Amino acid sequence: MGKIDALDTSGMLKIVDNTGRTPYSWIWGLALITFVIFTYNSLGALVRFFACKDGKGAKKASLLAAILMLIGCFIWFIPPIVARLEFSQLVSAVQIEKPEEASYAIIALQLLPNGLSGLIVVAMFSATMSSLDTILNQTAAVMTQDIYMPFKLFLFRRKVQNKELFIVGQLISFLTGIGIITAAVYFSGKEGTGVFEYMLSFVILLTKPGR
Repeated sequence: MGKIDALDTSGMLKIVDNTGRTPYSWIWGLALITFVIFTYNSLGALVRFFACKDGKGAKKASLLAAILMLIGCFIWFIPPIVARLEFSQLVSAVQIEKPEEASYAIIALQLLPNGLSGLIVVAMFSATMSSLDTILNQTAAVMTQDIYMPFKLFLFRRKVQNKELFIVGQLISFLTGIGIITAAVYFSGKEGTGVFEYMLSFVILLTKPGR
């Protein structure tokens, strides 16, 4: 806390930034909250509550999720803040456009034992893959079922075999994965904006509130 008190924290550690140093204003915050409310109350997200016994059970599940997300906020945000204060030189030395995005990795490498650091890396890969595989499968399904199959049926007037759809789906998943990796490497070295900010921009431009 002493290091925080020694810093010029005017305009920092607030819900939104009113200093103009970042684009995250009250309007941005309200738009994000609205987006999250519509997204998590859509038909696609509400499917997870169908496993509950009744409405009372669904409310309990929602409350548990809210509590866990609140606890998660401290787990996600406190370590990067501490890293910026305790290991500021190491964080600044990272060769990317936004070194602060590496704060979590820096504090993990500095404070955790070697074995536990490796476990953190495995957990990060697992968490990424658990979300990424869903995106890849969705993309492959849309491209094969809704685009490739009707297009080929229209041109050649014959039904597409399941084996052919499987191969096309694998190829689309591979190309999509290569595209994601290429975009991440490209934007990580691009001046002016970090990968996280680009991700937020793409989410805002390419997604919409759920039905």
